[in-house]
Amino acid sequence: MARRVSNEYLSADARIRLPTPDEALNIAYALHAASDTDLCDTPIQALAKEIADRFKEMKPRRNNHAEEAYLEDALKPNVHSYARAISQRKRRYNRRLEQARTIREDKISILNGGQFSKQWVGVLWRLVQQILLPSVFAIFGYLLAKLIGTSDLIPDNVASTTGPGLPSIALSVFFGWLGRVVSVQLYNRARDLINKEYEERIKDADYAYDVGKVEEFKLAHAKLCEAWRQYTGRSYTKSVNYQAVMEGDIALKKRFNEYIEKHNQGIQERVGGFFKDVGTAAKKLRRKEYSAQLPAANQS
Repeated sequence: MARRVSNEYLSADARIRLPTPDEALNIAYALHAASDTDLCDTPIQALAKEIADRFKEMKPRRNNHAEEAYLEDALKPNVHSYARAISQRKRRYNRRLEQARTIREDKISILNGGQFSKQWVGVLWRLVQQILLPSVFAIFGYLLAKLIGTSDLIPDNVASTTGPGLPSIALSVFFGWLGRVVSVQLYNRARDLINKEYEERIKDADYAYDVGKVEEFKLAHAKLCEAWRQYTGRSYTKSVNYQAVMEGDIALKKRFNEYIEKHNQGIQERVGGFFKDVGTAAKKLRRKEYSAQLPAANQS
């Protein structure tokens, strides 16, 4: 912003007629909304374009150097700069969202065999995922039945009708079903991890977007207030503006995220404590058994 070199200040009429810092921020929002593709053919964009046109046509009074300098050297450059910053930040935010979505879709595609160029290979990969593990479990169940000799458990009259291999087949079917359950759970676990990573990316993008908006707002407001002080000779009246709303939203999201992290950490600690308690109980049991064996060993 160019610093004023004249001792002239804006008149009382000009201070009413020309935009104040808060009004200038609203004009910047209108400039952004006028070119926002997400607001195409909406009433709010039509209104924003009207405000943008009026701002573009805003001119100082003839031979009024203070108004001309305020408009051309301070107000318009800062308003246009802030409007561009809002648009650029939204584009960066949108790119991060698109990147997160693309990464998620690519990983889901790989999980489903979409990395293969030929469709039949992808179908084969999905069949392998759905059939391979259940088949391995079924074969293991069949061999386990043979190993423990379950055919001896069948009465002779039943074995003569169904055959001695019924227990092996039944255990094989059970293990095949168990393998299918494990396969589905592993797939769902991998998919949930991908979705969790996607949600983390979205959350980070949201937080960065919110914090960036506050920083840009504070910077633009500070520049406009300084310009107002230079061209009016008085400080702009402090007030509570939209910055308070944005900072409140950030604090709310931060507190909620901290609660989620503590909740997840508490679950992990409880699960870890459970296994620790199980291990401790097992050690105490082994020590008790060992202590009970000592007298018998000493007597022998």
